[in-house]
Amino acid sequence: PTARKKKTLTAGTDGSGESKAACGNIGEDEEVSETKLFVGNCNYNITDEIITEFFKDCGEITEIYWVCNKESGRFSGMGFVTFATAESAKKALGLHEQECMGRRIKLSMAKPRKERPERKPRDRVKLRPVKPLSERPDECYTVFVGNLSYEVNDEQMIKFAEEKSEGQGTVTGVRWITDRETGDFKGAGFIEFDSVEAVDAFVKQNGKIFMGRQLRVDYAMPKN
Repeated sequence: PTARKKKTLTAGTDGSGESKAACGNIGEDEEVSETKLFVGNCNYNITDEIITEFFKDCGEITEIYWVCNKESGRFSGMGFVTFATAESAKKALGLHEQECMGRRIKLSMAKPRKERPERKPRDRVKLRPVKPLSERPDECYTVFVGNLSYEVNDEQMIKFAEEKSEGQGTVTGVRWITDRETGDFKGAGFIEFDSVEAVDAFVKQNGKIFMGRQLRVDYAMPKN
């Protein structure tokens, strides 16, 4: 399957001659393969050179893309790194939560969603009664999101979560729920934030509309 991605950006330089992270906003379209990793919880002073050094033993990097807030233009502490081969990308996953510039880097495959049959657009969304939120667990940094559009991808979800967290924090990871046997996306997932305040802000989207679907949002319960 394929997904959508942003176009390659060219990094600028600072006074030291080191290239700064080239930032962009989510939404531009091109086809991508599954050699692409989501990189979250980055130090805000990270550069192309530093992340390349971090992945130096994993293989050739073909693209680095840093995500910035659409309104402010400020770096959001996350991005996407594309490798030349799927093997290199999988090897890089082994560095999940390893330290880089004093922060534990969050890594996951930026897997595209499988294409679904085209549906006829509807003028209205039939709203269902909103289920109340569960009691928030202590130190909760993860949110469950259900009833998602089957066309959603990592970039759209991150953009939405960043906008709706009211500036209280940033997204550090997205995990999709898939069928164990077929790998099909089940229309739900988990979003990880770097602060409890961001979680409290985002759960207000419970019952709200995103990509034509009424979301089911709740605090993620800790595993027993």
